[in-house]
Amino acid sequence: MSKFCVPLTLVFGLAALAAGATNPASPSANSPAVSTAAVPLAKAKPALDNYYGTTVNDPFRYFENIKTDTEVQAWFKAQAEHTRAVLDSIPGRQGLFEEMQKLSNGAPARVTDVSEVPGRIFYEARKAGENQFKLYTRAGWAAEEKLLLDPDTLKGADGAPTAINFYAPSPNGRYVAVGVSRGGSENAVIRVLEVATGRDLGFVIDEARFGYVGWNDDENSFYYNQLKKRPANADPTLLYVDSQIRFHQLGTDVAQDPVVFGSEAPGAPKIAPEKIPFLDLEFGDPNVYGIVADGVEQEIIVYATSHASLDAGKPEWRKLFDLTDEVTGFVVHGDDLFLLTHKDAPRFKILHTKASAPDLAHAEVVIAPGEPVVQGLAAAHDGLYVTLLDGGIELLQSVAYTAGARPHEIDLPLKGSLGDMTINTRLDGAKMHLTSWIDVGGYYAYDPATGQTTDTHLQPRGPYDQPGDLVAEEVRVRSHDGVMVPMSVIHKKNITLDGSNPCLLEAYGSYGIVDDPYYSPIYQPWFEHGGVYAVAHVRGGGAFGEEWHVAGQ
Repeated sequence: MSKFCVPLTLVFGLAALAAGATNPASPSANSPAVSTAAVPLAKAKPALDNYYGTTVNDPFRYFENIKTDTEVQAWFKAQAEHTRAVLDSIPGRQGLFEEMQKLSNGAPARVTDVSEVPGRIFYEARKAGENQFKLYTRAGWAAEEKLLLDPDTLKGADGAPTAINFYAPSPNGRYVAVGVSRGGSENAVIRVLEVATGRDLGFVIDEARFGYVGWNDDENSFYYNQLKKRPANADPTLLYVDSQIRFHQLGTDVAQDPVVFGSEAPGAPKIAPEKIPFLDLEFGDPNVYGIVADGVEQEIIVYATSHASLDAGKPEWRKLFDLTDEVTGFVVHGDDLFLLTHKDAPRFKILHTKASAPDLAHAEVVIAPGEPVVQGLAAAHDGLYVTLLDGGIELLQSVAYTAGARPHEIDLPLKGSLGDMTINTRLDGAKMHLTSWIDVGGYYAYDPATGQTTDTHLQPRGPYDQPGDLVAEEVRVRSHDGVMVPMSVIHKKNITLDGSNPCLLEAYGSYGIVDDPYYSPIYQPWFEHGGVYAVAHVRGGGAFGEEWHVAGQ
């Protein structure tokens, strides 16, 4: 679940609550009566196709012409007006909306997407009452905040809103590349700011939808992923096909940026058109790692070449591992290559081999497969940091780089989910966002020297962030075929769970995604009215690793 997003089931349930429903699953006697006659209807216009002797009618095909067909545009406008009228007629809705606004704006700001380089941090924050997240920086976690980019200043003449999609600071924080898009699109363009002055360097790179920027150590050049530029009448299904990694040197013409990795790059390995190329760079590492990813599959292919040969335009790519190795993540520390894989380990494991000569068949097992699902790994200066999922609660372990080192479990102040991990190979320890089903949480720092995890106070606490009268239970429920499915149940303390309370049940089972614990103050009206909120971690998700994911198929 995306942070700062509210499940639609909760929104619908609150709407029913506002209408006076005792059971949000069905309308109450107090719900407004809406005439279906007022619903704007669309005309059917026959469009016939013959497929191998069978005629198929596609009567609403003309709706594809939304940019040019005034009839289609008028239908959408009428639908919007009708929906607005129905929502505005719900008794109590406005009062509930105002209450949710008060709760949402209780904290001075909401912080997300934190990055740290030596001597400086970057983050996005949305102040109470604001619509857009802005980009900020500090010369340390407790230092004064400095605004780097307010996307509202980039609005065009049409007034369409502009949002920050992604950002990437250079290794020592001299520059930051920012991807921004307009009008709610994902069509980001990259801009580069000088951090000390806030000065925009004055160029843009378009078609940067995949949100990748990788800086070189010199802070004067970077790599980026760019979609293939096509004519306006091109087949829309080709939009994400054949993206390429290009190289940009500050001060040069963007139009001349060469392709260095991808299907069109000189000396690059063969990459299927639907695959997505990226590069991974670590400060001080003489090698560059080429990643071939997929928009649906978690597994990746990774190649390596020397930085010098890539810069010379004559890379010598060698494959480190393939899809058959079932690797979903990797990090490199010196010549040590650590891999996260589910090959013969449906709940994943971490292997260690050499980047110069990888041998996965005889690799050292750093984290063996077990009951918890191994979810991710990152390399800090002092060691490897690993996240695991154990019965819906995420854990954090560290492993020293010394041979034979055993994992050390880190005591965390909140039992819930770990997000927005901020780990740098030049810095010790880890920074992370901690939250739970009943606590908004904040950003915490683990110091390996003391073994302590403390609140950085980067996320200011609001008066509604820790309600104190809620309880979260982790239970197992028998499914239709006898399989026990985990479910999280959140409600006010001291209520009787006898089936009489309104309950919202949410479930999402696909792509191996996990519904992590998460709380927002706008949930509070639901709980205050006796509501129960439940999340079923059904098959297709990742609650129990790859087997649980595949079981949903």
